[in-house]
Amino acid sequence: MFAKIRYFHFIGIGGIGMSGLAKILLEWGYELSGSDLQPNEQTIALEKMGAKIFYSHQAENIGEKTDVIIYSSAINHSNPEYKAAIERKIPRVKRSLLLGLMCQNWKKTLAVSGTHGKTTTSAMLVHIFKSAGKNPGFFLGGVIQPENTNASTGDDNILVIEADEYDHSFLDIRPHFAIVNNIELDHTDIYYDCESLYKSFVEFLQTIPFYGAAILNLDDAGCRKIIPRLSVPILTFGQDQQAMYHLKQFELNSEGAKALLCLPDGVETSLQLQVPGMHNLMNATAAFALAHHLGLPENSISSALSGFTSVNRRFQKVADINGIIFIDDYAHHPTELSATLNAARAHYPHRRIIAVFQPHTYTRTRDFFTDFARAITKADLVFILDIYPAREKAIENVSAKLIADAARYYAKIPVYEVHSKETLPQLLYEKLQSGDLAIFIGAGDVSQLCKNTLDYYGKI
Repeated sequence: MFAKIRYFHFIGIGGIGMSGLAKILLEWGYELSGSDLQPNEQTIALEKMGAKIFYSHQAENIGEKTDVIIYSSAINHSNPEYKAAIERKIPRVKRSLLLGLMCQNWKKTLAVSGTHGKTTTSAMLVHIFKSAGKNPGFFLGGVIQPENTNASTGDDNILVIEADEYDHSFLDIRPHFAIVNNIELDHTDIYYDCESLYKSFVEFLQTIPFYGAAILNLDDAGCRKIIPRLSVPILTFGQDQQAMYHLKQFELNSEGAKALLCLPDGVETSLQLQVPGMHNLMNATAAFALAHHLGLPENSISSALSGFTSVNRRFQKVADINGIIFIDDYAHHPTELSATLNAARAHYPHRRIIAVFQPHTYTRTRDFFTDFARAITKADLVFILDIYPAREKAIENVSAKLIADAARYYAKIPVYEVHSKETLPQLLYEKLQSGDLAIFIGAGDVSQLCKNTLDYYGKI
């Protein structure tokens, strides 16, 4: 596909997005190497597939065979490997641009965009098509089961991908169909207001061809804002009765979530999900709408969705120890945090909910700390960890204490600030009791802290 290019080097290969691209290139027969600071599930999987992984960033990692360097928004141009590539005049390609080029290998690209729900909705689409006997390629922001991977080539007919608005990355993609779950301000280091965000989504969706479609959530204020600006074919979904695919008579309970879904022709079909929460009913409706529009029968889609069991780190039950259920969840925006805790309350109505929350990035904490505080008080007991900085430098007077103090103001529940990750397992052991639900929430390394806590329980 890339002419004489045979050897790629990825800077920061352990990320979920970078590792997915690397896996597909390896499946296509390319050679590659990559670097990251420490091993994780993705780097280990890539090594098993034949990639050479370096666990440091240094110029020497770039071998003589390297034809092109792949990097993401997380990589600073002062990175020694990036600087070495400049000195050696090796082409440097951003991750999103490579993804956009790779999409051309499939006949139809189905993109899932929006501030929340991209990974789950994408995974639902993959599950629907696989259940119908198709073999879609996919490139996701999470690991799906039973495939136990975040990316696979499939055949050359359909590709399901996530289209991320961060750093305008989705503008490098030209999808045939695109779902927009919602549009809400999140990355304030990139988008200075809602209008700049809306413009970016419009630019992305306007690339859809006349034979494709944009599938938008009619319940979402952001989606409603941009619909009049679009000149591409549009499908709508939501609870709004004006939506082409609309939900009614929904119920959230300990079994999951269920609803009646009305189709454009007036036919009603039942949705029964194992995954909890209203947000997952909306994700399922979006996936249903696109799959149905592409010709899959409603009974086939409904049946597939009833067997869907989520994605790693999306309300993932990881253990049940001493009568305590442990959940691992990726929520890192106030809306997501609220949806996760609402789902927990509906799915486990008789359990005390203990939230272990790790704020993600300083800018997000600075701009949304009051919203985080209101959301976290849906739990009964809260542990707030220090901010996971990700790509950012510290901002003066911005810390997790902002959220903790606001949470104490909004609700009279115990809120503990945890400044040492090493002490967390023992703190939880002292506070948790049989019948509790402990949810580890965040996009940083809180998942590893969940594992550390389970290890601690195993040693007691």
